[in-house]
Amino acid sequence: TRHVSQSFALSVEIVKSHLGGELVFCPICREFEGVSKTFKLSGCGHRYCRCCFASYLECKICEGQIKPTCFYSEEKTREGGQGGRTTPVIIPPPCAKLVEESDIQLLVRAETWAKYERFKFQRKHKNARVCPWCETPELGDPGQPEMECGNEKCGKQFCYFHSNAHVGKTCTEYEQRMHEENLKNQAMISSIAKVGREGGRE
Repeated sequence: TRHVSQSFALSVEIVKSHLGGELVFCPICREFEGVSKTFKLSGCGHRYCRCCFASYLECKICEGQIKPTCFYSEEKTREGGQGGRTTPVIIPPPCAKLVEESDIQLLVRAETWAKYERFKFQRKHKNARVCPWCETPELGDPGQPEMECGNEKCGKQFCYFHSNAHVGKTCTEYEQRMHEENLKNQAMISSIAKVGREGGRE
């Protein structure tokens, strides 16, 4: 294992001499990169390839996660084992420090940042609803389900409970229509099933 560690260190020096300057190991792509192409997290100081960590944040936010964390963890070695061989230590727990919002905004695309703020707003306010037309977050009231988008470029109406399912109609009218449609569908299914049973007896 000691020979492997020495070979690894030698490889690092070769890469450094080839690329020039200080190198940083990115735990995402598992490659060494020049410092100028990496990003240093404000909260913990760990570095990743800028594009790698940006992709990581984009993925987390698209999954609805608004508290991404640093997962940097550096494996160390110690002397021990039979014959004084170097044996790897168990990899320590990841950093797990929350990524600062300022870092997130710097790294992700504008539309992803807007999505991040929308998710954060929805988590903070239980009565938050998103306009189905332009995705602007709004605070609603279940006692008054008729909502209007506050975005000046939109301004359309939607429902606290049913989004844009019954534009121009009340919740009661919509629910009554859905009830009637369900009854019709159930009757049709029963009719088809009856024909199938009668055909099977012939």
